[in-house]
Amino acid sequence: GYGFIQKLPATIYASIMWFLRDSNLNKINFPFKEYYSASHFISLCFGFGTCLILYKSSKILKLTNPWIAPLLLISTPIFSGHSLFNIKDIPFAFFYTLFTYLSNDFYLRKKNKKRRLIFMITSAGILTSLKIIVLPIISIQIFFYNIVSISNFLNNNKIFKIAIKTILYTLTILIIAIILSPAWWDNPIDSIYKFFVEYQNYPWKGCMNIDGLCVGKFYNSSVNFSTLKYIFDWSFIKLSILNIFMIIISIITLTIVLIK
Repeated sequence: GYGFIQKLPATIYASIMWFLRDSNLNKINFPFKEYYSASHFISLCFGFGTCLILYKSSKILKLTNPWIAPLLLISTPIFSGHSLFNIKDIPFAFFYTLFTYLSNDFYLRKKNKKRRLIFMITSAGILTSLKIIVLPIISIQIFFYNIVSISNFLNNNKIFKIAIKTILYTLTILIIAIILSPAWWDNPIDSIYKFFVEYQNYPWKGCMNIDGLCVGKFYNSSVNFSTLKYIFDWSFIKLSILNIFMIIISIITLTIVLIK
């Protein structure tokens, strides 16, 4: 399920146009064309914003050439193509990149920790409202940040404190996500259950057809689905070898910087 954050700018613009054309706000006069045009423009802005944040993240990590990462991203067909039309995935990419940037900013800098923590948690809440199944990944990422930012974390029960802190952060993020997702308000627990349990068997009829074979979990029930296999196939089909190599290097570099 998607929250309303990524739809908000286009909705505000379309609502203004709607009021200017019909002060009575008759439903049949809602400017859907303007709404979707604005949505695609906002998606393009999110795409450029993602590259900008990636550049700033590279500077925080003190990379020699911080412009390489955004250049590689924007030159990737799957990203640049989606930026022009996908009004869901690109905002998700933007807020995930923003969350990672704010996480680096929080754990690597010593000043204004409370303010930086609020920004990090809020960005994670917005990200989770866009697609709640990312919440476990966010929790693992926060847990990882806490571990590498504390020396001798196995001593004096520090690992227990890290776990408690991660749980508290995760619950706060979930609360923010629920607030930003009106569709969940009626029964948040049931909605979350459906996203993680029931929807895993949702019969998606789409298909990425590669040499006559579908990649991932599709309507054909005879396909033996494996999440890891799907991620592996998707990555090698959608990304170039250079992109995959740079992702691996980025993860290694981030780990080294945080450990230092």
